[in-house]
Amino acid sequence: MSRAIDCVTDLTPHAHVLPGALIHTVMRYVGHPGNAYNLTAPEVKALHAHGIGIGFVYEAEASWMKGGYMAGIRAASAARDHLRVLGAPKHPFVYFAADWDVLPGEVDVVLKCLLGAGSVIGTNRVGIYGGHRIVTRALAAGAAARAWQALGWSYGKRNSAAVLHQTSIAPAQPWGDLGFPYDADSQRAQNIGQWSKP
Repeated sequence: MSRAIDCVTDLTPHAHVLPGALIHTVMRYVGHPGNAYNLTAPEVKALHAHGIGIGFVYEAEASWMKGGYMAGIRAASAARDHLRVLGAPKHPFVYFAADWDVLPGEVDVVLKCLLGAGSVIGTNRVGIYGGHRIVTRALAAGAAARAWQALGWSYGKRNSAAVLHQTSIAPAQPWGDLGFPYDADSQRAQNIGQWSKP
């Protein structure tokens, strides 16, 4: 296992502190260019200069995935177009965030959303972020190839197949004071679909 973080901060001025904190990967937002929390080209350059891999996550409003199949198509298209501008690999891996406590009756619509995303970028390049219920169901259904399990909405359960486990959320700072708020993640596989330094 290795250290990863996710955050809404532009890490361009902070990238140099990450190697000293033994952080190997950062998860950053894509699909909404111009928004303050989205990945930028200078940030990519700074992170790669310090050997930091970058994972991609798409999120709109918390429950955006309730839009089903078409919402997935729109999200994956937006993420793909943003990543092309950044010069990312031609076939990027993107996690799609179910950032709420997905109830049993909501699982099917989230799976449809993931399938919509897969129709754009390929199901083997679709990841799911969310609580234990939805990451477990998405992996079992083949709607996502990898899972990043949220600390919230998991009720103490852990899916051992998830390649990322969120272990704490801001303002906790288990990897030390990095100069910005972050959530800490345990990276449980060497390859989680991140964009490593060329």
